[in-house]
Amino acid sequence: MYKRQNVSRVAERALRDALRDRYGRVELTATRPIEDLILPAGHVTLEAGAPNAAAPAKRMSVWVDIAVDGEHYRSVPVWFAVSAWTRVIRVNRDLEHHHVLEPADLAAATIDVAGLPGPPVSDPTLVPGQRLVRPLSEGAVLLEKHIEPAPLVQQGAVVDVFAKAGRVVLRAKGVALSDGDLSQRIVVSNPKSGERFAAVVVGPGHVEAL
Repeated sequence: MYKRQNVSRVAERALRDALRDRYGRVELTATRPIEDLILPAGHVTLEAGAPNAAAPAKRMSVWVDIAVDGEHYRSVPVWFAVSAWTRVIRVNRDLEHHHVLEPADLAAATIDVAGLPGPPVSDPTLVPGQRLVRPLSEGAVLLEKHIEPAPLVQQGAVVDVFAKAGRVVLRAKGVALSDGDLSQRIVVSNPKSGERFAAVVVGPGHVEAL
């Protein structure tokens, strides 16, 4: 009879190795203990599958392949309760959809991230200039899926409009009716008359009327 502790040790080592490079503190507790195994006579080798460490769940399983004399015999799952602690970024106030993040919006904290619905943002220096793809409430952990690069011109923003008339350059204000990056064409409205016209993005908050 093959001891279940051997299988559990291999599974725990694989899961701990997968998590420890990404998280500062890891706690694993075996659940649903497996039974001792009755195996054919021969040399037994164990190999654990690679667990997904990007977004650890509160409960994770590691499949262990059991081979006897080099031939695969069976695979068994070993389950663990997981805690994985790391430094994350929280938003410190309610933020709207498409809000462009600034350092003042953010606060660092160390928490157990097991069970979060995605990988948290790990590098705070990359956050400023990104915008939210959904509203977030005060205290929410910022996840990688919550942010995207902010365009040079954002829908609803007031922009500087430049128009050329011969050798004269005219400047006015307008409201962007869509997002736009460099050289992209967008529609802009005149805030006074409501007239709409096409323009091309030439810089952050700057467009040139066509």
